[in-house]
Amino acid sequence: MKHAEARLQQEVVAYLRGKWCVVISVPNERNLGIADAKRMQSMGLTKGAPDLLVWDMKGKPYWFELKTQTGKRTLEQHCFEHLANQLNITYKVVRSLNDVKDLI
Repeated sequence: MKHAEARLQQEVVAYLRGKWCVVISVPNERNLGIADAKRMQSMGLTKGAPDLLVWDMKGKPYWFELKTQTGKRTLEQHCFEHLANQLNITYKVVRSLNDVKDLI
């Protein structure tokens, strides 16, 4: 993960945990060798999955994809947004902490 995205994710996680949200990070950004990638995929790692899975205090789910101001999503990430919409899960591309504060 790029340093700016990593800093943003740290800020968002700290904020959400301060609001008593359940926060799970999906470590999809790692560059793995072929053997490790296959092993991780067999354990459930899924290309395009959002960076953070979040539930607020009322149990409402959110999927957050963190990006820098100029970062672009992959086709797989767009597919996850479509899936979230089908499942009635709030999906948000987060480019700043304020994006999260506006929701939670």
